[in-house]
Amino acid sequence: MKIRNEIKELEKLGRMPDESEDNLSSELIDTYASLLRSIEKPVNLEEAKILILLFPETGLFGVEWTLLHLFESIFFNIEEDKYIQLIAECPSKEWHENLKIRFENWKINNKR
Repeated sequence: MKIRNEIKELEKLGRMPDESEDNLSSELIDTYASLLRSIEKPVNLEEAKILILLFPETGLFGVEWTLLHLFESIFFNIEEDKYIQLIAECPSKEWHENLKIRFENWKINNKR
């Protein structure tokens, strides 16, 4: 599977810093936001494996929601167990729980 250049650039940047970090620059925030917004949905499995590792501990001034929606775009293109495995790779306890809850709520509402 091909990994798009924008996702490779995000991978090079690494995990999003948390908004509470002291040395956080607006340029870095803008870079994450711009790269994430430039990616067309859906992502493929290899891209989702990279994206799940980018979640900040708590938040990055709303940019994490763009990441969440982009990551969730893989949902209809993989099996349920693989999606759950991807969620388990999330380095943020808060976002891991958020993804699990969103998935469980979707299952309840859609009887998958």
